[in-house]
Amino acid sequence: MENAKDKTYVWFAIYDFTSSPEHLTQKIGLKPTEAWVKGSTKPFGKGKVIIRENTWKLTSSLPITESVEKHLSFLLETLRPYKAAILDVAEKCLIEFGCAIYMKDYNSGLHIDKKILKEIAEYNAELDVDIYSHRVS
Repeated sequence: MENAKDKTYVWFAIYDFTSSPEHLTQKIGLKPTEAWVKGSTKPFGKGKVIIRENTWKLTSSLPITESVEKHLSFLLETLRPYKAAILDVAEKCLIEFGCAIYMKDYNSGLHIDKKILKEIAEYNAELDVDIYSHRVS
């Protein structure tokens, strides 16, 4: 299980749509945390990265010390009123729930309840989980 020393970042994203992020925002009715247009640049580490596809991203606003499950539950609750609109655009885009977990201990693991997984699947979404170990000796 994750522990309090872990840092967890979780988001919902829509990628590779042909309209502008502003148009997608209007169609869904929910403002993203951030959005980018293909070919633009954004800061990354000490440099910049070129955006390869149009991106609309909603990031969990829970503290980074919360579990993946809590972040996913929070995002799903936020998205529920907009589900029909999201499903309408989902057929033409890549939909993803993403998680980046920075673990302080090896093998601290993670758990995602089947109800959460079922609801993620209802969005025709992929689930991307990146786990990084930063063990301090």
